[in-house]
Amino acid sequence: MAQRSQEGQFGIRTQAAKGTYDDPGALDSGVFYDILGGSLTPQREFIVADPEIGGTRDTTAAALTTVVSQGDVESYGYLNALATLLGGCLGDSSTSDDTNHYTHTITQLDSGELPWLSIEEGVGQDFETFNHTDARVNTMNLSAEPNGYLMMTAGLAAITTTAGNTRTDLTMSPGSTNLDASPLIVGPEIVITYDSASVCAKSFSLDINNNMELDDFCMGDIEVDTFTPKQREVTSGLSIRPDTSALWREAVFGAAGATAAVSGGVDINDLVITMTSTSLVQRGDNLAPYKVVVTIPSAFVEPFEVSPSGDDVIETDFVIRALRPSAGTDLITVAIDTGQDAVR
Repeated sequence: MAQRSQEGQFGIRTQAAKGTYDDPGALDSGVFYDILGGSLTPQREFIVADPEIGGTRDTTAAALTTVVSQGDVESYGYLNALATLLGGCLGDSSTSDDTNHYTHTITQLDSGELPWLSIEEGVGQDFETFNHTDARVNTMNLSAEPNGYLMMTAGLAAITTTAGNTRTDLTMSPGSTNLDASPLIVGPEIVITYDSASVCAKSFSLDINNNMELDDFCMGDIEVDTFTPKQREVTSGLSIRPDTSALWREAVFGAAGATAAVSGGVDINDLVITMTSTSLVQRGDNLAPYKVVVTIPSAFVEPFEVSPSGDDVIETDFVIRALRPSAGTDLITVAIDTGQDAVR
């Protein structure tokens, strides 16, 4: 019988330590959420023998060598899963009890190792159930349009993958305690401000990239030794229909009021993305909404072009890049309000 992709499942959990798989299906321990596509596909390298003088015209030998599991997993922006994934990508997370909801605060880790994740990936109805140990979040992308849902894509990689595992039953406890039932956020619920002024964005994206080395192989082992994060990049892409040239002048000339290009530093401002669901966290008497607030204290607009065309309304895409001029100020902070009592 053919296998249907829709019958698979995907669960994640922050590991206590490298090298030990922590079951995402254990009671109140992980997060299972629906995905649209993608997989941590084990990518196996193989080699074949080169043609040899004195040999035949046919390939005479082949061997399997190193393996690493990696891939991009796309889904709607389920908030409990988002907290775990952002915690893995940025590294530092904490939770406060705010009576009618829990607030998960996530920011960059300045010292120590980024968290490792355990991932259960069920493919099809019973095609295969993979357990991925020592996984890391290399990249995170959030995006939305006015008439669409908040989307997220996690770029994941895992050191160890095993097959033939028992799949968590999500129809009953304990597995059912880990289902992410947070509401989906839509474009009209997302407000963006730059330099404390509202931005009428036609679309937005937020990208976090750890630029990890994913091929750190050692002699004597088929698996990667570790995933090493390098330069951390945080950018936001916006599409707008500008009514003045002020932002273009800021990006290209160096200041909103400049009339010619000047040398020197960029104009630094704050970027805040606020996502407030109309759905309420069902906890306590005074119900509060599910909410995500992304704060980038220091950012600048990269130079961009404006290209008029025919009778089209002028519309342009540009990128805002996060900076961290002072180590005492966070590069980025994400606050997520949900009914889940911890970042799992």
